[in-house]
Amino acid sequence: MAGKLSAIIAVAGPAERFGGLDQLKSKVGGKSVICHSLDLFEADDDCHEIILVVSKESRAWIEGDPLTFASGKMKLVDGGTSRAESIAAGVSAASGELIALHDGNRPNFRADLVERLKQVVLPERGVVPAVEMHNALAYVTRIGAGEGDAAVTDFFGGKKQDPRIGHLMEHIDSEDVFVLQTPQLYYRASFQDAIAQAGDKLADYSDDSALYLAAGYEVSVIDGWLGNIKVVTPKEFNLLIKLMGGGTKKSKDKYGGLGW
Repeated sequence: MAGKLSAIIAVAGPAERFGGLDQLKSKVGGKSVICHSLDLFEADDDCHEIILVVSKESRAWIEGDPLTFASGKMKLVDGGTSRAESIAAGVSAASGELIALHDGNRPNFRADLVERLKQVVLPERGVVPAVEMHNALAYVTRIGAGEGDAAVTDFFGGKKQDPRIGHLMEHIDSEDVFVLQTPQLYYRASFQDAIAQAGDKLADYSDDSALYLAAGYEVSVIDGWLGNIKVVTPKEFNLLIKLMGGGTKKSKDKYGGLGW
């Protein structure tokens, strides 16, 4: 299937909980977060193009660093106001028979994961990686604390910051509950049909597999792995530093730049 895969990486989100574009610029394992995904798809012989779906800010950063972002496979496409609209823009620009849809802030996936996805995908069957939940799950009502904006009196009478997130409301049965990851693999033709079926409700879909299922298609699940973390807040980034290495030492990446 050489030359038939288009990788579509979403890098158009505001990343407000992390600090904006710094989420993608942050360095882990010797290079910026986004460059890890670029490296993996660049090395995939089946992947003939890497489409980065960008915001104005991420476009300016990428275009301003041609040494780092020098892949001949890479092209930039402007994103939309939601993730689903951004992915749709990337799919529209893709030419591969297969599309790999990936979060730009999820740098620690593996080449063997993509190979296993390829083994399962069919024209009307997508495939996603996932990890099973083994913890108790519950709904929690948020109270706005836990961010240093409130104080509580502890058992000993001292005033301290309120560490609460909220209050436990209802437990969820965790049997057969999985956390979905990316990259997710689909045939482009059927995914384009799912986009068309969504119409003006496209923005309502926060995960690609939900959009595909809503159109009546099948989605299979394969084993992901716990290290394939999505960087949403500094907490996830700190965990990735421990998994992938520190971000202080400058080290060349395969694009010829320092990955900033």
